[in-house]
Amino acid sequence: MTKQEKKAETEVVAAKKQGQAPEQLIYIGPTLPNGLSRFALFRGGKPAYLQTTLERIPELDALFVSVTEFTKRQVEVYQVGTALHAAYQMVTEKMKEGI
Repeated sequence: MTKQEKKAETEVVAAKKQGQAPEQLIYIGPTLPNGLSRFALFRGGKPAYLQTTLERIPELDALFVSVTEFTKRQVEVYQVGTALHAAYQMVTEKMKEGI
C-alpha cells in the first residue's frame, strides 16, 4: 500500500468514526499520461501525487466532481459553452502540447 493510499484509508476511518462519509470524487476529464484515468474514483479528495499536475494545469481541478453530481456534470463536459467543456478542451490541448 502506498503512502497516499494509507493516508486516504486513515481519512476514511476517521470520517466513519465521526459519522461522516469521506468526500468521494470522480475525475471526468481525459486520461492523462501520468496515470490519471478518466472516471477514476477518489475518497478523501484529490490524490497528493497530482499536486504538480494541478499546478501546471489549473483547469484540471474543475474536472474532479462529486460522485453525487456525476450524471449532471458529465453531460456538461459535452455541452459547448459550459465551464466543464472549456476545462476539458483546455486539458486536452495542454496534453497535445506535451504538458
